[in-house]
Amino acid sequence: MSSLIGKGSFGKVYTAEVDGHACAVKVESRTAKMPQLQYEAKVLMLLRGCKGIPLLIRYWERPDKYLAMELLGENLEVALRNKRLPPERVYRVVVPQMLH
Repeated sequence: MSSLIGKGSFGKVYTAEVDGHACAVKVESRTAKMPQLQYEAKVLMLLRGCKGIPLLIRYWERPDKYLAMELLGENLEVALRNKRLPPERVYRVVVPQMLH
């Protein structure tokens, strides 16, 4: 994994290359109190092909949980700070939260 691009209550997000794709890789500890990464992977699979939803590249557990998804530009924190939040980004953030 390359550089850290974000972090939150779920864990950390890094840039990386996985299976030949430039990715954002979310890392969640196996001991997370409220695990959500496996669920997020299932939601991304269900929404695969929908506009504004990043492509799921891979989900794996070893020893922590990892979710590799398509890297789509600036992260949410930067977009909010710069007051640039396109509708596609809102869908990527809000839809998984609504389905959970």
